Amino acid sequence: MWSRIQTIFTVIILTCFIWIFAERQVTRSIETPLDIRLDERMAETHPGFLVEILDEDDEPVQGISVKLSISGPTGRIQELQEGRIVPREPVITLETLGLGNSVPREPQIYEIAVVRELLEGELSLEGRDTFFQVTHAEPSRLRIRVTPLEQRMTSVLVCDMWRDPINNAETEPGQVPTWVIPGEAAEARVILGLDQQIEATRGYIPVTATVLAARREQSFAVEVRLPAGEAGLEGETGTISLPKLGEAWPAGMRGQYRVVMEDDTGVRDLIQYRGSSAAMREFETAHYHWILEVYPEDRNRTTVNRVLRYNLPNAEGPFEIVNPKRIMVSFHLEEVSPSENSLDR
Repeated sequence: MWSRIQTIFTVIILTCFIWIFAERQVTRSIETPLDIRLDERMAETHPGFLVEILDEDDEPVQGISVKLSISGPTGRIQELQEGRIVPREPVITLETLGLGNSVPREPQIYEIAVVRELLEGELSLEGRDTFFQVTHAEPSRLRIRVTPLEQRMTSVLVCDMWRDPINNAETEPGQVPTWVIPGEAAEARVILGLDQQIEATRGYIPVTATVLAARREQSFAVEVRLPAGEAGLEGETGTISLPKLGEAWPAGMRGQYRVVMEDDTGVRDLIQYRGSSAAMREFETAHYHWILEVYPEDRNRTTVNRVLRYNLPNAEGPFEIVNPKRIMVSFHLEEVSPSENSLDR
């Protein structure tokens, strides 16, 4: 009797396993999105031309998403839907377009069939040797534009942090070889911070010149030197030994509430600054050097934690905090009584 019961249980368990295995092997079809992009290394390996994916309006896009109809075992389809397996995103290369190392002489648009040519009928999986069969894609074809570029020597322009040109700056080299679309204007820019400006008055310093051309960023190593007096700074570094804290109130709240500090660690720390003489003078004589922003919703909070901002000058010319800090204070608002308001008046 017991032997027969064991046999029945064994048969049931084996039947369940077989049913589960068979169910997972049943072919099932679904639709799934797939992102397609260009090979990111193409600008480095083949800098002589620009390759772009075009959308339905023939506008260039970084990548495009297609909707695939795929089929495969039910178990794998479920894993895909649950995100436990990930499709391998196809990358468009020159070989995909059938160009190899050849370059068209004029801008050319190529069409590629997503299922037959790009995917070759299969959707591969990251880290897996298996794949899904692909039966359809929407859109079914992609349009790729290939534009030949020309190389041109572009002059290097040196600017300050506000993107204003710095007079009499010297660069080595003075021009850099830039890939551009025929007829496109290009400019190689070097942006110098105040530290770099000061250092450049003592001799050549290494920097990076950047060109935005052919719809991509091109970078070049150059050296820059500034004549003495061209750094945009006058005088030495200034110091505020006891910075003052001011408050910025929303309309209708000033005089109705007061700030009660719970933790203002760091507010009295020394501030070092430098810049043009006008900017330095304005910051030095300012009523406040830190500003605490107060908001209406602070009235309903027991404790508010907020980062202060520097009260930077509006005077013309460069200015920077030499030792910038992120100071966070803790405070709450206390309502001012009518009697106190009358005394203040």
